[in-house]
Amino acid sequence: MQKTPAPPWYHPSAIVVPPRSELHPNAPPMLSPRDIYNYLDSRIYKQDAAKRAAALFAWKTLKGIKENCFFIGPSGCGKTEIFRALSEWEYFVDRISIVDASNLTLSGWKGDKKVESLFDDPVVSSGKQVILVLDEMDKALTPKVSSAGDDYAKHIQGELLKPLEGTFLTFERNNSSFQVDTSRVNFALVGAFSTKASEIAEKAKGSTIGFNAAPESVQAYSKPLELQDLLDFGVMPEFAGRVQRLVNLEPMTESDYVQMLSERDFSLVERFKSLYGINLHLTPNTRLKIAQNASESNLGIRGMQNIIQNMIDDFLFEDCTQTEIEF
Repeated sequence: MQKTPAPPWYHPSAIVVPPRSELHPNAPPMLSPRDIYNYLDSRIYKQDAAKRAAALFAWKTLKGIKENCFFIGPSGCGKTEIFRALSEWEYFVDRISIVDASNLTLSGWKGDKKVESLFDDPVVSSGKQVILVLDEMDKALTPKVSSAGDDYAKHIQGELLKPLEGTFLTFERNNSSFQVDTSRVNFALVGAFSTKASEIAEKAKGSTIGFNAAPESVQAYSKPLELQDLLDFGVMPEFAGRVQRLVNLEPMTESDYVQMLSERDFSLVERFKSLYGINLHLTPNTRLKIAQNASESNLGIRGMQNIIQNMIDDFLFEDCTQTEIEF
């Protein structure tokens, strides 16, 4: 059978989506931002603005366009889940690497996770345009001053400047060197920046005094973080200048968590059903208690997952043959 000619905009070094015959019969030859958004919308609860931004970010990756973005929001709001969902999709399964950046160190420092080790990764060093997700990046950017007055966080930022900019970097590995073109790596810098968000909320509460407003109504993340907030946090201007977009995610409410335990498309219950092959039923009262805990503890989705996991574990320990469980 004669192959369909490639579209005029196709260039092997820029478009890295496999032929649709390798995916599924109805796959388009090139995803649009709307296609990617629609996929995320089927996987991620709420966060419409963030899903739109992530869709554009992922689409630019497929187009070979270099871009870096901050994704900021409270714990458990879906920041990392957006990229985890994308990484499970056939179009991006080998184009996204998610790394915990909270314990990054520099060359010559203690610790296994050096900045250079970020690029010693099959996805990142593949030569394709890829997304490197640096999760918990706010921990790496938090100022840490030594007794000698050195800010370790600024050293880490300094070592990341060239990769963010996009250049050829040479690294040593097992007495040999390897080279990575970081213009082919789009960075998603994911973090909560919770201390800054709380600080902004406290200032907002103070400003309401005398204006008949309820100070307790001002919560962390009520106001989106802006570039100046990141600079005040300790992000270097040179570092921030290499990040083209700042995306804020909304905090989840107790009502949101109840919905996530109820709605089929986003239900954590469905995930556990798939994992263990059981029919798991949560009563309305149980859902409410789990959602309240997630909201009050600020552990969000992870907190709910842990609670449900512990409940299931205790039940299965007593009888692992059960296929129907109700709490």
